[in-house]
Amino acid sequence: MIFTGHYEHTIDSKNRLAIPRKYRSRLDPERDGAGFVITPGRPSTTLWMYTERAFEELASHAKSTLIPDEDQLYFDKVFFPLAEYLDLDAQGRVL
Repeated sequence: MIFTGHYEHTIDSKNRLAIPRKYRSRLDPERDGAGFVITPGRPSTTLWMYTERAFEELASHAKSTLIPDEDQLYFDKVFFPLAEYLDLDAQGRVL
């Protein structure tokens, strides 16, 4: 599943973020996994969201090199250590 569009959301006082209905309705747990992985994006005021399976696929293609370039260093620094797996609650929010 590919997410398209730009949404401005706020994180509520209980640290929950509502996932737009158009994405939730297309989520197939067998194909996409049960939850999402969210990681800081670029610019730093954004979040990037992946389905569980899409993130696993992305991670499997991350390659190590003897001398990684700047993009690879950023990926290794941000995507893996700061990525968080999040389940949806009954109201379509991630916690």
